Amino acid sequence: MFIGAGVAITAIVKKWPFRSALFPVVVGLCILILAAAYLLLELFGKKEENPKQKVLDVEISSSIDRKTEISRTIFIFLWIFLFFLLAVFLGLPVATPLLIFSYLKFQNKESWGLSLLLTGATILFFCVLFVWLMEIQFPAGLLIEWLS
Repeated sequence: MFIGAGVAITAIVKKWPFRSALFPVVVGLCILILAAAYLLLELFGKKEENPKQKVLDVEISSSIDRKTEISRTIFIFLWIFLFFLLAVFLGLPVATPLLIFSYLKFQNKESWGLSLLLTGATILFFCVLFVWLMEIQFPAGLLIEWLS
């Protein structure tokens, strides 16, 4: 908690420029809030009397067969690789919403409405945070440079 608060306070008190202070303030406040929540849960949370309690609340292994696990892992790596290729050839501002929409619609088979809504939210978040607040200019992708 002290580290998170210290990072955020330092960025604010030292009057860093907005773009320089944004990351440490956001991360510092997140650390502070999560650490405080954890402390409160440890102090006032319900204690289990069972000494053989599970370390994790989620079950890591399940009844999925090995072939399904391997195919899912391969598909995840292929999606990550596709994102990398899209970012290199089309640029990050184009690749991000394109991949989000494609993944939701074709991999997860979500409805058109939900896919478009979440893609729109991604575009809005991307534009507000990176373009408007942080004023980052992303380079054009290689394909766009070659065609122009």
